[in-house]
Amino acid sequence: MKISQNPTVGLTVAFEVSEAEARALYEMSRYDADAILKVFYEHIGQHYLRPHEVGFRTFFKEAGQLGAILDRLNKAREAFKEKEQKP
Repeated sequence: MKISQNPTVGLTVAFEVSEAEARALYEMSRYDADAILKVFYEHIGQHYLRPHEVGFRTFFKEAGQLGAILDRLNKAREAFKEKEQKP
């Protein structure tokens, strides 16, 4: 038998955003990540973001899921609006 240990240290951060912030983040996520990185690298440089490019891409992809959440919110508001209009 062989027993070995490989400890790891990790981090997961949960954050809360307002509806306006969620909508802004979602709209940003609808752009192509490559296009945003190209503009960023051309105008700001690669030094800061290049080491975090993989994280940027996964964050951007996850932010795209806000669309479904915001769609449900829009539908809920519409349902309440319809209910208010009925006598």
